Amino acid sequence: MFSAAWRSDISPALTLWSLRDVTLVSSAYAIHEAERNLDAADSRARLYRLLQQIEIADEAPATVALPKDVQLIAKDRPILLAAIHANCSHLLTGDHQHFGELFGRSVEGVRILTVRDYLTVRGIVEDSLLDVGDE
Repeated sequence: MFSAAWRSDISPALTLWSLRDVTLVSSAYAIHEAERNLDAADSRARLYRLLQQIEIADEAPATVALPKDVQLIAKDRPILLAAIHANCSHLLTGDHQHFGELFGRSVEGVRILTVRDYLTVRGIVEDSLLDVGDE
């Protein structure tokens, strides 16, 4: 969501909005994080337009915790917990620093990938996108 709004001219993330067999889901927490990190007014406007086409999932209850073998910093736990709580099949993120060790893994049924890896698995990524930095 962040990269689709921030780097709309080159981000493969925008492709997600054109997939007919995909339901895009986010949480209020993730949306707030995206808003906070988008400093340009035009990027925030793009974000708000994109949000009209996604489902907003409930946050996971405070009593729910990640499995003990999953280590995430406090600010990123709600992102994964919301995806698990919403029964999402995938969590797509470009946050290599915090989610990098989880890329390619499934946590409570949610597979964590970059947008590019997700699109590649689906056979959708075009060669022109392969030279662009990860979302």
